[in-house]
Amino acid sequence: MFALLALLIAAQAPPQPTFNYTAFGGCNDLIGYAANPTWSEVLTIDVALMDRRLGPNLILLPAEPAPPGTHEYDLADAKGGARSSIELYQRAGTWPCGDARIGPLAIWKAVAGRLTVTVRALETPSERCPPTSRCYGRVYNADVRLTDAVFEAPNGDRVRLPKPVEFTVLGGYRYYLPP
Repeated sequence: MFALLALLIAAQAPPQPTFNYTAFGGCNDLIGYAANPTWSEVLTIDVALMDRRLGPNLILLPAEPAPPGTHEYDLADAKGGARSSIELYQRAGTWPCGDARIGPLAIWKAVAGRLTVTVRALETPSERCPPTSRCYGRVYNADVRLTDAVFEAPNGDRVRLPKPVEFTVLGGYRYYLPP
């Protein structure tokens, strides 16, 4: 009886993160990601740095640019404005910035740790607009640093990030509307 129970519990244990990240990137305001070589493990951070408003054609636009400087977040504070998680997949997962998503085998959510986002360069993307369109939005470079993070699996298991994860992303929004 106990052997059967032990087998059932072992079968329900989610796969563990390896924290072996080699691909980094980001999008929007602000989703940053780090992935392992096969994209079967994807760590994401999600921080809203820009206020938004409805613009022409009911498109959601940033109202104010991300404030330059360093922004600190405590991942234990659910209302602190930042989240982080690790999604584990059977095979290659999905790009965190895309619309189509594949369901992961397990999602480990951050329950503790520090997230530091340093916003560096702000720009309006008008110089990147096609000549006959109108541009809206702001983009920025941000340095992301995740330290002392503790991630919790759906079954309550916990793992600690063994070393800081650091990367630079391009965040913000760009909209191109036809003339």
